[in-house]
Amino acid sequence: MIRFALAALLASATLSPASAVEALTSNIPPFSIESGPHSGFVREILIELAKRVGTDVPIIYGKSWPQSQEAAKTKTDTLIFPLSRNASREASYQWLLKVVDMDVAFATAPGKPSAGDDAKTRALARVGVREGAPMEKELRDRGYTNLVVLKTSVDCVKALHEGKIDAWYAPAPEIAFNWIEQKLPGAPVWGLKLQTVPLYIATSRNTPGIDFEQWRKAFADMEKDGSHARILAAYGLK
Repeated sequence: MIRFALAALLASATLSPASAVEALTSNIPPFSIESGPHSGFVREILIELAKRVGTDVPIIYGKSWPQSQEAAKTKTDTLIFPLSRNASREASYQWLLKVVDMDVAFATAPGKPSAGDDAKTRALARVGVREGAPMEKELRDRGYTNLVVLKTSVDCVKALHEGKIDAWYAPAPEIAFNWIEQKLPGAPVWGLKLQTVPLYIATSRNTPGIDFEQWRKAFADMEKDGSHARILAAYGLK
């Protein structure tokens, strides 16, 4: 009887929903927002996915985005989001789910000329990039020497509005949302788009407690029933 009960317990544990110890993130509107009326569209998608796989995922806002990325490399059963997938990050994480493809572009302030080609962007005195974002490395690799690294998205959008930087290079949803959220006049002027990048919910390398197939099925179900599209639409995305 005892042996039977133990076997049943082990079987139950094997069949129980996958769970993650935690999800690491940072305050990067509109992807993940620590407080306020919006949660961020990637955070909303993750919360819905967790419900569908039958688990609670504590969401941890670290001291800095670079620190959270480093922590996720060594932790066990840990999600990290929002993370753009590129060659420098490829081996450091497992890539659980692609949430959306997003354009990355230069934006200038309303009334300023568009930085519409490579010559114009390189001629600018100060191009803002967010700390911890891969855009800094990308532009440095392309030979840009006019970069100003700012701590948060809010710092970037305020600097653009106040003329402290001449352009901001970032994902288009990040620029557009922060401009609206800070209630700034007009709208950013879009310029040169250098790439379209896939945005992911990723995991640590060691994930014995995360059932990838279960999470991916839940995401596929969200796409089928329109939940994924509705969340993106609420943030002005298609």
